[in-house]
Amino acid sequence: MKSKYRAVFLPFPILMKLFTRTLPLLVLVTLLPSFVAAQNGDKKEKEKELLNSTNWRKWAPDPAPFLEPEETAMTFKIAPGFRIELVAAAPMIKDPVFAEFDMEGRLWVCEFQSYMMDADGSNDHDPISRVQVLEDTDGDGRMDKATTFLDQVLNPRSLSIVEGGALVALGDGNLVFCEDTDGDLVADKQTPMVEYAKAALGNIEHAENGLHYAIDNWMYNSKSERRLKWAAGQVVVDATKSRGQWGVSTDAFGRLYHNSNSAWFFTDSEIYDRQYGDPKADTKEVRAIRTNTAMNRAYKPGMIQKDGRINSVTSISGLAVHSHGAFGEKWEGVVFSFSPGTNTVGAFKPDAPMPDTKKYEHLLYDDKKWTKREFLASTDERFRPVNGSFGPDGCLYIVDMNRGIIQDKNFLTSYLRRQSEERELDKFIGKGRIWRVVPEDHKPEEAPGDLVDGLSHPYLWWRLASQKRIVEGNKKDLLPAITEVAMNGSSHGRAHAMWTLAGIQSLKKEVIDRNLSDDDWFVNLTALRLAGETSGVSNLFPKEFTEAAEKLEGKEVSVLSSYAKTVSTKGYPDRFASVYKDKMPDWVKKDKGLNKAYVSGLTTYSQFCAACHQPHGKGMINIAPSLVKSDWVSGEPNVMIAVALNGLTGPIKVNGETVKNVPPIMPPHMFLTDQQIADTLTYVRSAWGNKAEAVKADQVKAFRAENSQRFLPWTEAELRGDATPTPSPESEGKTTDLFASGDFSLWQRVDGKPVGEGWKIEDGVVHRYGKGKDIVTKESYGDFELTFEWKISKAGNSGVKYRTRGSLGLEYQVLDDEEHPDNEKPTHRAGSLYELVAAPDDKKVNPVGEWNSAKIRVKGNLIEQWLNGEKIVSVEWGSDDWKARFAKSKYKKHEGFGSWAGPILLQDHQDPVWFRNMKVRKL
Repeated sequence: MKSKYRAVFLPFPILMKLFTRTLPLLVLVTLLPSFVAAQNGDKKEKEKELLNSTNWRKWAPDPAPFLEPEETAMTFKIAPGFRIELVAAAPMIKDPVFAEFDMEGRLWVCEFQSYMMDADGSNDHDPISRVQVLEDTDGDGRMDKATTFLDQVLNPRSLSIVEGGALVALGDGNLVFCEDTDGDLVADKQTPMVEYAKAALGNIEHAENGLHYAIDNWMYNSKSERRLKWAAGQVVVDATKSRGQWGVSTDAFGRLYHNSNSAWFFTDSEIYDRQYGDPKADTKEVRAIRTNTAMNRAYKPGMIQKDGRINSVTSISGLAVHSHGAFGEKWEGVVFSFSPGTNTVGAFKPDAPMPDTKKYEHLLYDDKKWTKREFLASTDERFRPVNGSFGPDGCLYIVDMNRGIIQDKNFLTSYLRRQSEERELDKFIGKGRIWRVVPEDHKPEEAPGDLVDGLSHPYLWWRLASQKRIVEGNKKDLLPAITEVAMNGSSHGRAHAMWTLAGIQSLKKEVIDRNLSDDDWFVNLTALRLAGETSGVSNLFPKEFTEAAEKLEGKEVSVLSSYAKTVSTKGYPDRFASVYKDKMPDWVKKDKGLNKAYVSGLTTYSQFCAACHQPHGKGMINIAPSLVKSDWVSGEPNVMIAVALNGLTGPIKVNGETVKNVPPIMPPHMFLTDQQIADTLTYVRSAWGNKAEAVKADQVKAFRAENSQRFLPWTEAELRGDATPTPSPESEGKTTDLFASGDFSLWQRVDGKPVGEGWKIEDGVVHRYGKGKDIVTKESYGDFELTFEWKISKAGNSGVKYRTRGSLGLEYQVLDDEEHPDNEKPTHRAGSLYELVAAPDDKKVNPVGEWNSAKIRVKGNLIEQWLNGEKIVSVEWGSDDWKARFAKSKYKKHEGFGSWAGPILLQDHQDPVWFRNMKVRKL
């Protein structure tokens, strides 16, 4: 008889064991031979006769009942001193797999609604899932309001709340930037950013997931060899080691945690140059409080013990670390790992506080019926803890998918399918819960007053969330306050503040100096780790800190003394991106001189170039172009020497194609010696299939001397003799009316929130009438032309800023020159480039209450401003004139000021101001 059952397929990266549809035993037996052949999961089994087992009937012969949330709550057994509370349940959420809080206390939940809707895995690619935003409006701890942020999408597996919106990892293999432009918590704009979890289309259990933000400002992922960063509206991608299968977490000391389906957890300390070691769970033992027959290979002899429980984990999914949370010091560093197949949550206690943790104790609790049990265990077979994390209240939140079948059809065995059908585990889909584990003596901590206060909050969640918002928003207006925390805050506040300053490229040497002499080992370690950031070369330990590092070699904390000795004598250990298994070409091996230069060049390239161009030379999306078989690399040596010494400003073409989505400037590397540059270029011109002549140190020396007065980066036209510069990737000539829609759909407040009170639009005129904060375009602009009209109130002050970071940027001054006291400074008057270039005294400016026309044009380094048809400002960024003006300005501490691409900003300077006909054109 031919089987009517087709191969089963399911989405979930960790749950490996359960399936069945109710059929009479006679029919099952009749169908068995061809049914076995139909299941993909059977292919791994060599002893096919074992698949015929019906051993579950000995321990679990009856259908698995569906329990309402209140009934499931009665089935829990939890460690003494804790209680478990319901936070949310269906229909508010359905088939949840991921949850993350935002700073407003809302819980964002990803759903897998098309996951294993039946035992065949039918229609598993239907776009019927959602991202739900849950709110607790009455403060009782249970969510009572749900808004569908994203609807009718394919199985969103992870998300991250980022500046301006949310990054959502969809099951179609795309990481999508989703924006709510009108403030209703519904995404009305979706922009695919990069491929992500592409494998999920064919194998949902083995594809990227995570997007977990760590102390080093990167988002880490499981089932992945890359980490991601959100910067200036783009996703930056970097290499990292491969980790885990489903779920990733971190602790207060920058240690990363991950798992596999058959291992409770692993650790690594890549963020801190692998100094902590990599202790892991040294047991696979699991202790449930119910029988565990519905596992994919529970037919194997010895897998099920005499009492009906399995002895070893096979379905670990997600994990969370209690590090500076609400559970108290006794629970510091405890790892919680989720075992949905056994309906349990395990807990593992470190043997010593960080940084001395070497192993973990598996916490088991006495049980009258089952002898021993896990930290949390349930008799509800549909309790499926598939993920979790600690929230802003410091408590543990558990994502319960709440269903019978949790095994992908790609791996489902016929044994599990028969059992699942017989015991009705394929029924009752579309459910789900979120639970909260709370200490009995829980005393909530106050939320921080602002982002800077958040960097020192007692809970790690707030420190990371505050750091993330500052860095992603590039909030350099907070620099003085952040620096104060970095210099004089609490120990962990200092660490987060240092990483925050590094994240916005503003970490100064005095901060490192101060923290290398601190009494706290973690402050010292972080200062050593980040010392290179002060010079702009993160992989090079600055020699000026060597003496301070040597003083730390005598510290009692071994990880600190060892690290200090390493960096003071050898420099930084190889960072992961620098570790590349390079295969030297045979033609290089045969030439001793070339061989030596190649090896030397690889070392320098790994240290200073690989982070952007990558160890494999193929570049990094949104950061740097490929060097593999590039006409820049294989061409005239002096072209590459020029780029290495002085840098390069774009746009450029590579092999005839315009390079898109990379920064307009590559930084100079003048600090390298002639020999280092020569060897590095020789390596680049010989690696990855490139084959071009070697570069000699004398060539670099001669070029350096000939261009000793050159400080600006080169352009493509200068270096390659092209009279026609490469056009920008943006379509030149396309003009956007920034207020054509009659609303603020293209704008937001500078803090990322929707434009609200204080600003309004009437008859095409934008009016700042009350306190409303600065507003910025959602899009960034580097080279552009902006035209607009403005009028100011009596004694009023405002401005239009551009090339911004946060509220910092170049400013077209809008002022009542007659009445406002700022008129005393020429560079503060109407039409001036504020603080830098004064508009001429004889400029034509209309009086208060009348409209003035204005234009701003920025192209490369040339900055120009017009007032009422006349050019009144013209200055070249980076020129001697610019440097002199910049050195006298209040911006002098902000390196790179005026060179950034950023949003256009309308200033809220407390005075009424009006704008109209504001149109922008990218150049």
